[in-house]
Amino acid sequence: MIHRCVVCDFSDARGLTRFALRSGEACFLCGTHALMAERSGVAYISPHALGEALRDRRSGDRRLAAQDELADSLARAFIAEKRERHDRRAFAMVLT
Repeated sequence: MIHRCVVCDFSDARGLTRFALRSGEACFLCGTHALMAERSGVAYISPHALGEALRDRRSGDRRLAAQDELADSLARAFIAEKRERHDRRAFAMVLT
């Protein structure tokens, strides 16, 4: 039987761990989600509840919009600077 992480569907047995739920039932989690579940301190009642609680919630709509014109221009300036530095380093690595 192939076990999978109830959160991300990871299936490599070497990276899975058994996690006990409050109901006494056990499920499998990858190392990352096991750590998140343990650190949360919540006693999850079902694999579904556990998966919903730990699922990736990052999305573009949660990011804060620029507060004003100055903040927007500063953000654009630093993003461009980081990209230029990264591009130069990548180019230098290719030459060596």
